[in-house]
Amino acid sequence: MDRLPTEIGPYRVTRLIGEGGMGAVYEAVHQTIHRQVAIKVLHPDASRGTDAINRFINEARAANIIRHAGLVQVTDFGSLSDGSGYLVMEYLPGETLAQRIEASGGKLSPEEAVSVGIQIASALAACHKHGVVHRDLKPGNVMLVPDPAMATGERLKVLDFGLAKLSEVREAVFVKTQSQAVFGTPLYMSPEQCEGAGRVDAQSDVYALGCMLYEMLAGRPPFVGEGTGQVIGQHLFKQPVPLAQHVPTIPDALSGLVDRMLVKSKDERPTMRDAQKELEEIAKGLPSPPRREFVEPSRVLSADSQLALGVASTLGQGAGETTGQGPRKRSLRRAVGGISLLLLLVGALTLRQLFATGRLSPAPASTQPAAQLVVETPKPVTLRVDSTPLGATLVDASSSEVLGKTPFSRQSPPQDGTRKLVLRLAGYQEQSISVSLASDEHAQVTLSPQPVPPAKKPVLKRISASVKKFAGKVAEKFKKKKEPPPKKPASKQPNKKSSGQSALP
Repeated sequence: MDRLPTEIGPYRVTRLIGEGGMGAVYEAVHQTIHRQVAIKVLHPDASRGTDAINRFINEARAANIIRHAGLVQVTDFGSLSDGSGYLVMEYLPGETLAQRIEASGGKLSPEEAVSVGIQIASALAACHKHGVVHRDLKPGNVMLVPDPAMATGERLKVLDFGLAKLSEVREAVFVKTQSQAVFGTPLYMSPEQCEGAGRVDAQSDVYALGCMLYEMLAGRPPFVGEGTGQVIGQHLFKQPVPLAQHVPTIPDALSGLVDRMLVKSKDERPTMRDAQKELEEIAKGLPSPPRREFVEPSRVLSADSQLALGVASTLGQGAGETTGQGPRKRSLRRAVGGISLLLLLVGALTLRQLFATGRLSPAPASTQPAAQLVVETPKPVTLRVDSTPLGATLVDASSSEVLGKTPFSRQSPPQDGTRKLVLRLAGYQEQSISVSLASDEHAQVTLSPQPVPPAKKPVLKRISASVKKFAGKVAEKFKKKKEPPPKKPASKQPNKKSSGQSALP
């Protein structure tokens, strides 16, 4: 839009969050009850197109048909005086999954990836139960929002149902999608989605989640290319490299599940609910993901001050690429800051000269108590430990507490001193490291294999040979005793006559 609107309905607009070809997203606050919201506004030209309006309605309906804590809630829908349609959504502080992956060095630990996958699968399974298919599931459309009630300290929210496909009854009334149209983000599109919108169903979301899990664990999507056509061609005709080849240390059940979610035939993929159940079983054998504490500001802020802090936006890339402050605004801010600094310096020098000449005397000490100094809560520090090979158990040397397995990541308030950690992995020597508690730390440890024990002298072999020789002799003697003695040949003797006959010469 050409300029920032001051009001949208009963809401006062405070800043632009992001803008794309179809529209813009603004941060706003209700002027009466001071509720903070995010408002997505279609550009006037886009608002005149039936397809864009239908997608807008899809987003409003899809988010409210399903009652699930993992979906961003749409609270209002309307149009401006120039015909631009708008949606009012809950405002979510936090970061997108894409930002989290980038901040974590390109991938997440297995326990973090599985935790994220369970929450996404739970939200999408609820959508599929109501006949809603997201069709544009990607890390940029997933938000990680602080929530102290969750074990990890944050809750996941799936955003941007602008491309959602409703069940056949609802779609017949509200949206008529062209069967040959291709919608989605190429890196996460299923083979049937690459062919056209006609065959897209809930199994396409399963494939997209498989692509996201692959990226979170391997540090890269299953398919990359120099252009959109190259990526789409690989989704259609090329088998992805099995996940276990990229990360052999993860559980076989996890790599096997991701591989099955990425098969070309959608009928051979698990359902989203089945994928959720398998991920929950896998999570039982992994360490608990680190808890992230949301640090509240220590001072009381007005509504206007809070909005000025510029907390991360709600919608990721739902309305197009996120835009930052333009160069012109940054230059203006720098110029104003420079002028302010110059005026302060001039004022300080003038006061110093007046005091020196006696034309101005210091004010008497005030009897009022000094204003209390407001100290901001320090930013949490991040500890990351990677090992070669991965999968080493990380143990606190002082308390023997098992912290998790590498790759390991955890945030905590800064402290003085260091902490000694021990890495253990079967077949490798135990290794100790010392990490700082006062600042961010990223330790990369290469484990040494256990030394091969020296070969023993072949004493047993010689004893064994002697025993065998002795046993052979005993067996030979025993065999000879059992054999009958050889028969002697019969000798020729004269015939003896009966006793009744006399022997005559």
